[in-house]
Amino acid sequence: MDVREIREFLPHRYPFLLVDRVVELEPGRRILAYKNITANESVFQGHFPRVPIFPGVLIIEALAQASGILGFATVDKRPDERNLYLFAGVDGGALQAQGGAGRSLDARIGHRLGQAQCLEIPLPGQRRRPAGL
Repeated sequence: MDVREIREFLPHRYPFLLVDRVVELEPGRRILAYKNITANESVFQGHFPRVPIFPGVLIIEALAQASGILGFATVDKRPDERNLYLFAGVDGGALQAQGGAGRSLDARIGHRLGQAQCLEIPLPGQRRRPAGL
């Protein structure tokens, strides 16, 4: 799946679209997605200019976005403009290495039925409807 297809599954856009490529996707089971971290990332202007380290919160966000793709693909649905899709949290997560310029972030996510949940929040002026995810 290239970035054009990824944009069908995620409402995010540059500079906050953090999934560059999906190489494996088994709806309802797992996803393998990549984020290529380049020296041109705007975040490196301030984090940290002499030793560019990709922030852990953005690594978690990239994982959340890959999870979103898996979730939408699992229910054969796409995000719509009437709702806001939010990442709610991580239980027991730990980062094993720092991300930096020139590295590729691998997002390997498995899905267990009953373990993943999605909440849709209607934007102002929209009627609330069941999430369906």
